[in-house]
Amino acid sequence: MDADFAGVLKGALALPEEDKRRLAELMVRVTTPDAAVPAIAPPPDSQPAEAPQVGAAEWLRSIRGEPAWVQLQLVDAALETADDAAEAQVLRDAQRAMLQENPPLAVRRAVVRVASEHPIGICVGALGLLLALAALGRGLFHLVM
Repeated sequence: MDADFAGVLKGALALPEEDKRRLAELMVRVTTPDAAVPAIAPPPDSQPAEAPQVGAAEWLRSIRGEPAWVQLQLVDAALETADDAAEAQVLRDAQRAMLQENPPLAVRRAVVRVASEHPIGICVGALGLLLALAALGRGLFHLVM
């Protein structure tokens, strides 16, 4: 029994700080009556500091060094969280420009979108391709032999 407890304790101590805090909150909730549940405050260094707001155009310039596919994914994610209509328009224009400047990127995006929207169709297509290759191999084998 002590060995089991020691293993659990070692595992709990190896957790990241945020998980340790959550575990402590859970243990307090489990061990105290409902009326007297104290709240454990997060450590002061984990409080998110007020980040200065960066404009969309400046942010787009900062991600120029990334590969094109990563840039497109970052812009897509930023479009989902954009609050200001003007910044969203700047992001849409940048996205459109990236897709027009890089046609293979547009094709990759379309393929990924179709594959994520229709996974069963992709599986059926892959199975059909394998069957076609097997039939072609069998036909070539009979032709040679």
